[in-house]
Parts: sequence; structure tokens; C-alpha cells
Amino acid sequence: MKKNNGQERERLIALLGKNTGNGQFGIEEASLSSHLFELDGLFARKGGLRRGKIVEWGAPRGHYGRLAPLAFLRGEDCPPVVWVYNHKDVTVYPPAWASLGIDLSHFFFVDCKRPLPDLRPLFLDPVFPIIVLDSPSKLSPGDWSFMAAKVRENGQILFVIRPFYLKSERGNPHAHWRINSWFHSKEGVLCASPVKGSQHETVKLELNHVRNKWQDKMQQTSSLSAST
Repeated sequence: MKKNNGQERERLIALLGKNTGNGQFGIEEASLSSHLFELDGLFARKGGLRRGKIVEWGAPRGHYGRLAPLAFLRGEDCPPVVWVYNHKDVTVYPPAWASLGIDLSHFFFVDCKRPLPDLRPLFLDPVFPIIVLDSPSKLSPGDWSFMAAKVRENGQILFVIRPFYLKSERGNPHAHWRINSWFHSKEGVLCASPVKGSQHETVKLELNHVRNKWQDKMQQTSSLSAST
């Protein structure tokens, strides 16, 4: 995917401007699921990953930490997602994402250094039920307060992905969960360690187990589509 910073922002804002105010899409399920029992368990104590919630992920680049948040954005039943990124030479390699069950037709990617205020309309109307801010450069306390209020009001889900590990001593009162995620290459496991919002210890998922679960879900979806 090639960058076209201003063009993509203008297209996104134009799309938002056409919305009627009632929201074009919705999250039909009561909560968003990764279809991985262990990973969903991190959110169970607060009733699951429901609308109006914010998750802050610590996922340094090069450690495959984005596999954890991506687990919740897979499959044909995934609602539309706007993914706002801000780092150099970012590309999306469709075959790799497709192998994880990601339907790129559900994603709208935009390169934006300052999501607030540049993309403020994202939070003023629930056009996209899921918003991902990938490595935002600066978010002030006022930005967090605004986002938290609007996400709750609009029934959206917000993922904020940080390119570093989160620390418990540096809290974020607006995030319902704060989770570090990475791939442990020696053990061959995907790890997710909650810093806030869950009493669980670090969850470890064998990568082969994750792949098998995702492939099973893809096959079930394909079979359902073929039968209808």
C-alpha cells in the first residue's frame, strides 16, 4: 500500500461528512471476540470487549505484537475498521494479512501524524465502529478525555497501539485495558500481559495453535458462505 497522506485524509473526511448522523455500520455481537479463549479471557472480568471501550496495546515494532489486536479484527463478520498509522515506510502486505483471515475490504488505512485534531470527525460520528490509532505521536490528556467521551457516546471501540511496552507505574485512566503483547521466538508463543483491567497473568498462545484456530474459523466461514 502506497502512502498518499493528504489524499487519504481528504477522502476519509469526505466520507465522514456524508454520514447522516445515525452511523452507517454497527457491531452486532454483544462483544468483540478473538475466537481465542485465552485471549478473550483477559477481557472477561469487565464483561468482554464491548462497545464504548478503549484498549491500549504495548507492541514494539519487530516483535509481532500486533497479532494480538489483529486477532479481534478478523473474519467476514468484522465491522469496518479505520486504521490510522504514523510511522515511516509503512506498508500492508495483503497476502500476509489475508493468511491471518483479515479481510482488507473492511479496512480503511490513513497516514496521519496528528489524529487529533486532523481526524477529529472520526470521533464525532460513529461511521466506523472500530478505530485503531497505530503509534500516534502525541495524545494530550485533553485528547484522551475527548476520545473517551466520544467512544462511549457513539458505542465505538478504540485500540491505541504503542510502539513500546506499557508500564504499570505510568497509568492511563481513560484506557479500560492496557496490555503488552509480543512474540516469544524461543518458545514459539504469542504473549499478552495485562498491565491494567485484568487480574490474569501473562497469556501464552502457541503460534501453531493460533494459526489452527484461525484456519478453523476461516473454514467455518467459507462453509457457511457456500451453503447460503
